[in-house]
Amino acid sequence: MNISKLENFDCVIMLTFSDWFTEMRSNRFHYAKRFGQNTKVFFIQVNGSSSTLRFYDTEFPNVQVLRINAAESIDGFNRALKHIRDASYKKPLFWVYNPNFSNLLMALKNPQVVYHATEDYFSPEFHHDYSFIRKVKEIVSMSCLVVAVSDGVAESILKNTSTSNKLIVAPNGCDFETWSACKDVPKKRAVVYQGGINKKLDFELLEFIVDDNPETEFVFYGMVNSIVKGWDKLLSKKNVVFKGKFPIEDLVKEVSSYKVGIIPFLKTDLMVKRSLPLKFYEYLSAGLDVVSISIDSLPKSLYHSADTYKDFSDEIKKALARTLSPEVIESNLQSCKKSDYSSAFNLVSKTLNESPPKMTKRLRGILLVDIDSLANQAVKQHVDGIISASSFEIEIMDIRYFSRLKPENLHFVDVIFVHFCLRVFGTLFTPRTIKLLRRFEGHKALFIQDEYDEFLKTRKRLLAMQFSVIYTCVPEKFVETVYPKKIFSDTQFLTCFTGYITQELLDLKAKLALRKEERTIDIFYRGRILPLEYGSLGYQKYIIGKHLKELLIKDGRDLSSDIEVDDSLRIYGNEWYVRLLKSKTMLGTESGSNVFDFDGKLSQCLQELRQSNMELKKKIEVLSSKYEGLVEMNQVSPKIFEMFASGCVPILFKGNYSGLITPNDNYISLEHDFSNLDEVLKLVKDNKELDQIRENNFRFIENRKDVYFENFVGSKVSDYLNNSIVFYPKKNEEKIYLVMRENLSLMLSPTNVKNFIKRSLVISLKRTLMTSSKYFKFDPDQVYDRIKSLLA
Repeated sequence: MNISKLENFDCVIMLTFSDWFTEMRSNRFHYAKRFGQNTKVFFIQVNGSSSTLRFYDTEFPNVQVLRINAAESIDGFNRALKHIRDASYKKPLFWVYNPNFSNLLMALKNPQVVYHATEDYFSPEFHHDYSFIRKVKEIVSMSCLVVAVSDGVAESILKNTSTSNKLIVAPNGCDFETWSACKDVPKKRAVVYQGGINKKLDFELLEFIVDDNPETEFVFYGMVNSIVKGWDKLLSKKNVVFKGKFPIEDLVKEVSSYKVGIIPFLKTDLMVKRSLPLKFYEYLSAGLDVVSISIDSLPKSLYHSADTYKDFSDEIKKALARTLSPEVIESNLQSCKKSDYSSAFNLVSKTLNESPPKMTKRLRGILLVDIDSLANQAVKQHVDGIISASSFEIEIMDIRYFSRLKPENLHFVDVIFVHFCLRVFGTLFTPRTIKLLRRFEGHKALFIQDEYDEFLKTRKRLLAMQFSVIYTCVPEKFVETVYPKKIFSDTQFLTCFTGYITQELLDLKAKLALRKEERTIDIFYRGRILPLEYGSLGYQKYIIGKHLKELLIKDGRDLSSDIEVDDSLRIYGNEWYVRLLKSKTMLGTESGSNVFDFDGKLSQCLQELRQSNMELKKKIEVLSSKYEGLVEMNQVSPKIFEMFASGCVPILFKGNYSGLITPNDNYISLEHDFSNLDEVLKLVKDNKELDQIRENNFRFIENRKDVYFENFVGSKVSDYLNNSIVFYPKKNEEKIYLVMRENLSLMLSPTNVKNFIKRSLVISLKRTLMTSSKYFKFDPDQVYDRIKSLLA
C-alpha cells in the first residue's frame, strides 16, 4: 500500500516514553517507519544523560533517535530542537505519546501537536496522579488532532476533557507485510505469547491454563516488568519457557512457528472496553489460531473468546487439535491486510493534509522600512496595506534603528518583513544589519522589486541574509533562472505583481464624480528617459510619449493632448488623480526591465555605451542583444489599475501585461511602430467605444479579487506565513514562561499551600502579641513560645 506524504510539515518530532533499540515493536515504531518513507523523523526518548544529547541512526535512513535526559528538561529539549533546526528543518509536527512534554510544548510558539492516544490514561487502573492527568489534558487541548487507537479511548478523552479539537479513531493494526511473510512456516503444537510481561496479564488465568495443559508447551517472548507479581511462580512451571527479547525479524520467525497465540489479559474495564492489542493481528497474519479474553475492539469472527478460565483452557485444546483450512487462513489474512498500519496511517495523513496548521496565537512581526521613503505615496499605501490586511501584529521600524538592536531584543518577534523601499544592495544594509538578519531564528520575508538593479550584488546579499520567503516580481517560469534552487535551497519564492488594486483605488472609483463630457484631455501621459540599464522596456516609456507627441504635432490632429517626457514636468500626489479624471485616455507600456547581469560585465558594457556617439535607440539595441532574452519581466504597471479606477482608458503598446488584461476589452492596443495610429486615434474620438472599455475596466476592478492587495496580503502573506512559521522557541521567552509555570506549580502544591497558611498564621499571631504587649506589659516572645509548645 502506498504511504501518504505529509504536505504541511518538513519533519516529525516524536516525543515518547520508548526505547527504540530495546522495546517490542509498538505503534510508535510503525508510525515512525511510515512517516520516514517520505519525511524526516526525529524519535526523542528520555533515557539520555543530563550533559549530552546523543543521536543514533536506525535501520530506516530517515529515522533518527535523539536521547535527552528528561521530558521536563529545558536544556535537553532546546539542544534537540537546535540540532533539528540546524539541519534546516523548520516546520515540525510534534507527534506526542509522552504527556510529560506538555510544559515544554506549551512554551513554544504555536507548536503543531498530534496526540496519539494509545492508552486511556484517565482510567483509575493506571493510578496516575493529578499532575500527570493535568499534562494529558494539556496535550489534548493544544493538539490540532487527537488520534485514538480505539473507540473506548476516544470516548474517555471526550468524557474527561473539554476539547473541541478534531478527534479520529485510527485503530492499532499490524505490520502485515512482515508478519504474513511467515504464514507458511511449519507450526509446532505449542502456545505462544509475545508482548510485555506486565500487570495487564492475568497470572491466575495463566497458571490455570498451564496446569490444565501439562503436556503443552507455553512460550513467552518479551520484556519483563520488574515489579510484576506472579511471573516468577509461572516461570517455575515445567511447561513454561521464557525466551526474552528478539530482534523483530527473528521474533516474527519465532512466533510464526507456533500453532496458537494467546491474549491472556485481566478482564478489566480498561482491557475489555478500551484496548486494541497489537499482537492480535500479528498472530493472525502469521497464520496462528488466536484465543483471547473477550475484547470489544476485536472482530468476534476472527478469534476464540473465553469468559472463564475453564473456557480459555478448553479453547486452547480445541485450537491445538484442529488445523486451519486454507480458506480460513486466507480470510484471516484479508482481514489483517485491511487492518495494516498503513491504512490507519493514511487516514491520519489525509486528515492532517486537509487541515492547515492551526495558529493558536497572533504572531508578532516588524516591518523594516526606510522611514524617509514613506513620503512616497505608493510606498506608504503598500506599507499601510500590509499592516491593515495582515493577521500579524506588525510594527513599522526604520532600518537604521533596527541595526542598533541586539539579537536578544528579537526573541519576542516571530517574523521580520523587509519592504521593497529598502534596496537590498544599498548602504542601509550595513554588515551589522545583515548579520542580525542572518542570525534571526524566526521567519524572514522580503518584498522585492526592480530585481535587475545590481543583480549579482543583490543575490549575494539575499544569500547572506537567508530569507525564508521572497515575494518576487519575476514571473514564475523565470524564477529558476534568476534564483536557482541549488543556490537558494532554503528560500521559497512567491511571485507577485508590481501593483495591486488597493483600497485607495476602490475609493477613487466609488467617488468618481466627473462625467465623460467633463474629460477635456483626449490623451494624457507623463514619462521620462530612464537609465540605459532599463533596456528596451525602459526605452518604451520614453519613446511612446515622445514619438506620439511629435506625430500629433506633425499631422495637426484635432485632439487635446497633455503628453510630456521631460523629467521636470512629472506630476505627483493628488494632482496625478485629478489629471487622470480629466483625461479620456492615457498612454502606457509594460513595466520593469529585462536586463539581468548574469556575467558580471554589465557595468563595463553600460560605461562603453554611455561614452559612445551612438543614438539612444542604437544603444538600446546593442544592450538588448547582449543582456535581454533570458528573463522576460514585462509586468503590468500599477498605473494601469489607476487608469481603470479613474475611468481613464489605457492606450498601451502591444504586450503581455502579466497576462491580466486583453486588448480591445481593457485597453486600446498601439503597435510599437505606430502603424495603427489612425485606428487608435479614431477610437479616442469614439465615446461609445471608450464607454464600453471603461465599463469593462470598472467590472475588472469590482470582480478581480485575485488582484486586490488585501487578498494578496491575506493569502500569500498572512496565510502562507501562518502555515509556514517556525514553531521553535525564542530562548528567553521559553525560559521565562517555564520558570513562571514551575513556580506556580510549586506554589499550588498541597504541601506549599499548607506551609503558606501556617506561615501566615504565625506572622499574624506574632503581630497580635507585639501589639498587645505594649498595653498589657508582657514578653511577646515568651507567650509565643508557650503557645507553640502547647500546640506541638
